[in-house]
Amino acid sequence: MGDIDDIILYALNSFSPMSRAEFISDEKTRRMNKNTFHKHAKELKTRGYIDSYRDGQKSFYNILPLGENELSRRLFKYNLDFDTLVETQSKKNKNLANRYSKVFRANKIDDPEIQIEYLKLVSVITHDKLSEVYSKDEFNKLILYLTFNHPKFFPKYTISIENFIKKYNKISEGKLSKSFITTFIELVVEKKKYGFNFHKISVEAKGIELYFTEDSEYGQIFKLIVDSKLKDLLSLKNLGFLDLSYSTLQNTYDDIIHCLTKDFKLFHPELSNSLFQLIERYRDSIKQQIIKHIPNELIEFSTFSLLPGRKIKSKIINESEKKDIEKLNEMKLLIEINKIEQAKSILNKILIQGLNKNLVVKLMELVAELVRNDRLDVAKMVYEETLTTSGVQTYNLNSVVDDFIISYVQKELNEGNSDAVLKLIENYEKYNGEPTLPYLHIKISTLIDMGRDYEAKEVVDKMSENRNKYGVFIDSELYPDTNFSDVESLQKDVKEEKLKKSFDYMIGILNSRFFMKVGNYSHSLEIINEIFDLNIKTPKLYSLKAMNEINLELFEQALKTIDEGLIISPSNLKLNQIKTTALFKLRRYDDALAAINVTIELDPYFEDPDSSKNLVMKAWIFFYKDDLNNALKVVNEAYNKFPHLSDVYEIGSLIYDLRGKYEKALELINVAEEKGKSIIPYNKAQLLKNIKKYPEALATINVAIKNSLEDPINYQMKAMILAEMERYDEALVQINQSINLSDGGDRGLDSIKEQILQRKALLIANQGKKKEAIEIIKEAINFNPKWASGSYHVYGEILMIFENYTGAIEQFMFAIKLPFTPIETYIKLGKSYLELRRLDEALKYLEIGKYEAQHRVKKTILTKENVEIEQDYPQVELIEEAEKYIDEIISLKEETQKSSVYYTFLLLLKSKNGEKSYYTGHTNNLYRRLNEIRKRPPKKNIASIKLLYFDIFSSRKEAIDRSKEIDKLSEQEKVELINFREDSI
Repeated sequence: MGDIDDIILYALNSFSPMSRAEFISDEKTRRMNKNTFHKHAKELKTRGYIDSYRDGQKSFYNILPLGENELSRRLFKYNLDFDTLVETQSKKNKNLANRYSKVFRANKIDDPEIQIEYLKLVSVITHDKLSEVYSKDEFNKLILYLTFNHPKFFPKYTISIENFIKKYNKISEGKLSKSFITTFIELVVEKKKYGFNFHKISVEAKGIELYFTEDSEYGQIFKLIVDSKLKDLLSLKNLGFLDLSYSTLQNTYDDIIHCLTKDFKLFHPELSNSLFQLIERYRDSIKQQIIKHIPNELIEFSTFSLLPGRKIKSKIINESEKKDIEKLNEMKLLIEINKIEQAKSILNKILIQGLNKNLVVKLMELVAELVRNDRLDVAKMVYEETLTTSGVQTYNLNSVVDDFIISYVQKELNEGNSDAVLKLIENYEKYNGEPTLPYLHIKISTLIDMGRDYEAKEVVDKMSENRNKYGVFIDSELYPDTNFSDVESLQKDVKEEKLKKSFDYMIGILNSRFFMKVGNYSHSLEIINEIFDLNIKTPKLYSLKAMNEINLELFEQALKTIDEGLIISPSNLKLNQIKTTALFKLRRYDDALAAINVTIELDPYFEDPDSSKNLVMKAWIFFYKDDLNNALKVVNEAYNKFPHLSDVYEIGSLIYDLRGKYEKALELINVAEEKGKSIIPYNKAQLLKNIKKYPEALATINVAIKNSLEDPINYQMKAMILAEMERYDEALVQINQSINLSDGGDRGLDSIKEQILQRKALLIANQGKKKEAIEIIKEAINFNPKWASGSYHVYGEILMIFENYTGAIEQFMFAIKLPFTPIETYIKLGKSYLELRRLDEALKYLEIGKYEAQHRVKKTILTKENVEIEQDYPQVELIEEAEKYIDEIISLKEETQKSSVYYTFLLLLKSKNGEKSYYTGHTNNLYRRLNEIRKRPPKKNIASIKLLYFDIFSSRKEAIDRSKEIDKLSEQEKVELINFREDSI
């Protein structure tokens, strides 16, 4: 931004609104010219600093809240006098108060403290930053919710989400739902996606949360008090008055809480426990800053893990070693009787007093004992609590923990908990000696499973360079008859051969897995073939070879490889699974189903961790066979047996999506995401759009756009979301961006832009703006006239809205001459003819529309013989609409025939005798029959009957008056009526 931007902002802040003419002059040198103004105004609008609108022929400009904030920041560089700065800031504050005074009135907010806090929030969280996701009314109400839940108003104004919705949805605009508010809190407050920094206080007993910004007065005072007390603690420690321990830290926390609640009275005393957790999070953030290389003088506090729990004014007394052993024995007893929480509580009491070597060794011995007894979850708890305690790194735990690491890691990997495994591995490396080969093998496998491929490769390369460092290792798969204890008794040359072969085999397998994971399948396959050349043949090698062949789409070759592997190991689970995959890729679904059933029979009780994948594969097979019922049955079985598998929830989501149950589909895709499945944001946004959760959909697709600015498909989805929100102009901006990124050559994107224009035109038409609607739909037609059948269809619909059925027919006729005519066009065309009572033409096009709705849309199914065939996929709603109009036409034709009998009867009476007296005796009978007719046919036929009735039985004047009803008929109906009369007479 430059000086001209400052001038525009300053002028608008002082005199808004201002017209464009007030800025521009080509003659006065002190004014800017037209091009300069437009260039800078456009940039300011893009940044969200100003806005414009038209009033007649003039353009006017206003400053927005973001612009006011920017101006306040920038004015200080000009060294303006004090009065000018005060005046500018006062103007900003006054504008802010005026802008939101109507919000206070609408929501009946009378308390000035609430109003002041609200204004503070909206001066920081401006609507401009969130306008793409939240409307103005929604934004105002969300800020009100945050205001009520500021700590200064606890408990007087504090309100739950449910009660807030119940009260404020009734009295003002901007209807909110619970999910709407929780999403706002998640995005804006917790994940800080828009750059706003909040502190959150959870009051679990009341089921509410309180919020205040870090930069506010509350935030600054909170930080100053916490920092000051922590610095005092460090000073006392450095002066030798105390040690830095959990005990002293807890006492400092109590002092901080006393200051916040009693001395400064910033927080209600009931919030003491919640404040404890808030201070802990704040202190833990010091560690995160250090990790990000942000200097912090309180760095010493980053060595602590989080405090075990909140005990206000608790006094921790140092126990003797004897007392520690007593507590340890008590903890063991509680573990034996399965009272784990009580045992953990005792462990925390032991750890909080500090560690000594004797105690560490005893705790690790307990870990090893628990592992041997298959109490891995409890072992993990004792291990992690001990390992993360300050000071433990001085002790070598390698000898007592190795068994635990390998056993526990394998269990966690089997359950898909890679994150937990890696965390444990990192702790192990930090505090223990040189790792063993089996342990490194687990680490590499874990890194590959987590997608951290290059880290895994570094470990493999390090192992290759230091092969003599890790001691004796004989691979049990290569040499199943050689026990570890027998190795030293082997002849030297045999031992060396087995050691070398085992090591080369391990390194080869790991390298092959790495290159397969990073997508270099050819090189991975080369490595496997090199191992085969060493005369090594194992099920694992055949599995890896077949998997690479599948990835290279050599499916038939993969089947041959698998069959070779099954010769040496017929019941190998992995080989049978890969065989199913190869058949699936070949779309031989019935064969794949038979293969997976065989695989499941190999391990019917799913004892092998890999067996969990069998149900997932079976569900996919049914899914692609279009057998959704059986697919869902398998998915439900998998939910119950393997709730940790993210793939199961993904398949379930797709099934419910296809069935139109979008809420359930979204629920499952969220579970899949929580369980580590990488979800495509586009798909999730589409589900949110389908259930009309537009703000969440926008937020999701905005994240996708931020992560991939050059991907046109994300802008396309954003355009569709905005279009459904009837924000068509914004939608057009997004679809244009998508078209630009696609180099303008994507017909699909052009079609979406055309559809947005169509929807916009229909919206305008339904608002009664005929001229504007027609202009918009003509723009859509001109966009690509040769493919504009959909736009011509919408043009016809618009004319139908304004009851111009003749014009509508003309546009529908254009549509049916072009490719991809919508099925609805024939139905709307028939409806238009029906409105004009041209029944034969109406029936013709309605029958065409019905036929198209029954047969045009196809779906592909696979027969038992593995042959793809197409079947009709009837469009039920369109068929029912066409049938409704067809039934109406048939009814009308029947009524017209009945009416014709009476027309003929009356006309014949008139032609035989012109004297009115002749008809007198027939009056009652005719009157009754005419009333029957009057009940059945439409209004226009009744008008004709009335004309005949008065022509015979009433005065000529009345007959002339009634004849005017004829004018309301179409030209075709008038011709038919005249011809009918002449023939009858």
